[in-house]
Amino acid sequence: MKKFIKNIIVSVSVITLISASFTACNNENSPGSSTADNKPKETTAVATTAMPVNNELQPPEFSCESGFYDSSFSLTLSSESDNTKIYYTTDGSIPTSESNLYSDPIQITDRSSEPNVLSAIGGITPDKNSEFIPSSPVQKGTVIRAVAVDDDNTSSIVSTNTYFVGLSQQNDYNNSVIISLSTDRNNFFDYNNGIYVLGAAYDSWSQSVNVNSYDTWEMEGNYTQRGREWERPVHMELIEPDGKYVFEQDLGIRIMGKATRSYNQKSLRLYARDEYGKKRIEYSLIPDLQKKGDPETEVDKYKTFLLRNGGNDCDYTKIRDPLIQKLLSDRDIATVGSRPAVVFLDGEYWGLYSIQEDYSDNYIQYHYGIDNNDVVMIKCGDLEEGTEEDISLYNDYNIFVNNKDLSKKSDYEDFCKMVDIQNFIDYYCTLIYTANEDCIINFDNNWRLWRSRTVTDKDYHDGKWRFMLYDTEFSLGLYKGGKNSGDNSLTAAMQSSLFRFLTKSDDFKKQFALTFMDMTNLNFNPENSLPVLDSLVDEYRSNATNTFTRFGPSWLFDSSIEQTEYYDENVNQIRDFLSKRYSYAPKMLKNAFSLKGEAVELTVNVNNADAGTVKINTITPDFSSGKWTGLYFTDYPVTLTAQCADGYSFKEWKGKEVNSSDPTITVTFSEAVTISADFTKKS
Repeated sequence: MKKFIKNIIVSVSVITLISASFTACNNENSPGSSTADNKPKETTAVATTAMPVNNELQPPEFSCESGFYDSSFSLTLSSESDNTKIYYTTDGSIPTSESNLYSDPIQITDRSSEPNVLSAIGGITPDKNSEFIPSSPVQKGTVIRAVAVDDDNTSSIVSTNTYFVGLSQQNDYNNSVIISLSTDRNNFFDYNNGIYVLGAAYDSWSQSVNVNSYDTWEMEGNYTQRGREWERPVHMELIEPDGKYVFEQDLGIRIMGKATRSYNQKSLRLYARDEYGKKRIEYSLIPDLQKKGDPETEVDKYKTFLLRNGGNDCDYTKIRDPLIQKLLSDRDIATVGSRPAVVFLDGEYWGLYSIQEDYSDNYIQYHYGIDNNDVVMIKCGDLEEGTEEDISLYNDYNIFVNNKDLSKKSDYEDFCKMVDIQNFIDYYCTLIYTANEDCIINFDNNWRLWRSRTVTDKDYHDGKWRFMLYDTEFSLGLYKGGKNSGDNSLTAAMQSSLFRFLTKSDDFKKQFALTFMDMTNLNFNPENSLPVLDSLVDEYRSNATNTFTRFGPSWLFDSSIEQTEYYDENVNQIRDFLSKRYSYAPKMLKNAFSLKGEAVELTVNVNNADAGTVKINTITPDFSSGKWTGLYFTDYPVTLTAQCADGYSFKEWKGKEVNSSDPTITVTFSEAVTISADFTKKS
């Protein structure tokens, strides 16, 4: 752990300097007092230096912790070890004996008006018309990295702090999480080895092809390179919205994504490894994120995570994928949690990202309790996690679905032994309802399957294949102005071979139709989905429009539209899609499946909202008002299950042609119907 000095002893000359033009460590979240009283950062004793590292040598201590400060101040560095010198840098690089030698307090000031350095670097996209370099200075913090060096020229580990003067986490960044990334700038921008630029990889590639025959996103560059050799060390600090707790760790970083690697703002994947100090991140990066396999337990461990730019939605709202993931988080598919964060790179403003979970064998372990060594994961047909032998498991699945007649009950039952069918249906319902145009249905893209290699009686350890939802933002009317809410995506999905074969099964059609209406009635119902959209807009809007000023799109600044107006227009397209899709969804299902019946209202009442609730097929709506209404087709019966609260028991169902005391009933109806669940208090 870092130690923070609570009682700073300075010389008379330093006191005079401070009183003349600086204040001492007054953090904006703790006015008038040293932030050393705040909870200290959780840190890792790591960092490579050009000198031999002596782990027994105490690293430098900082008189002020990372954070936001109203005005300039003097920062003192000190070392508990005798006969040491302190060297420091201000550009994010790791200090050496060639760096600044610390002798006097460092003046920490507002640097935002200084010329841009990293933000002024070009050559990060092959499309010169879309490359965006801000014309004005971006907001800036000050990164101080320091080491203690003894007489033997051995170094301590590196201490790193980031300070923001004259900026406000509340007013400038909407109380968002702040992430400061510190690294040698060559790791990102060097011609040969920088991961963020076109660099040598582009020049080599472009000499062997006709560049004009490629789309921008198809072109190679340093940023399209993959693997450990294109991972770079980075130090991460995370400042929570209250500004009073700071987490830090040394990690590896890579560029991530596919087409969006060519964007000005690129997505990043961060890795915890032993070589950086800790093999995992033990911190709640996404507070209140519950495990999919154990909803009562919070996820507080990560092996990797993403800083995602919004994918295809990067230059529009950045919230399509977070929105869909949140709306579907209760369904039987893997989803990723996220929250917005403002990122600084070596002290320069790097825009709004989403901190997002990363799918891997560790995700499965942390969420479902399956040992990561027992996880097999397939991404778009390729083995992503597991051993080489595991591809045979996927080949068996592939051979089965391509050679069986799924209209036969026995073949369909065998398919359900191989695949979690509810997961499959939830996944396809999501893609179809949101009109996803870059997925397994149309381009055989953006899909993942996972399963346990071995089979036991543990939950999720049954060896069945399950889908994972990701990169969903090419949907909800993206690129179409939200005007495709009336597209029959279900009929289009039936053109894909597997889904078409499955719809030959009456059992599948029934389960799909009921699930589709469940999700229409609850997950995508505008009464539920629009408030989630609005909450995300509140979190993202101001930081997203600021990010346009940093990364573009460039054409936005050649138009007369204001950034906020542009953002709001794009949000309204999502709102329009969700509102109109809800009305169209039953028609889409009826037409595609040639249903004979009509969609009619099913109303369910509970006599006491505190006594219990009712599960309807796959959903458990909110019964706090004592009543819920949804639409269902009369073609298929609906299953109701009474669920009692502690201290209560289920008494009976009441309704037209319904008379049962069984907690679970299946109801067939030909017109609108109302059914009541009666609970009674235990004596």
